[in-house]
Amino acid sequence: MIALKSIKIKRNMLLGYWII
Repeated sequence: MIALKSIKIKRNMLLGYWII
């Protein structure tokens, strides 16, 4: 579960960078 959360956070960060 923790691993999935970290992956989701990483994906969100990548998406944020793309949007910016």
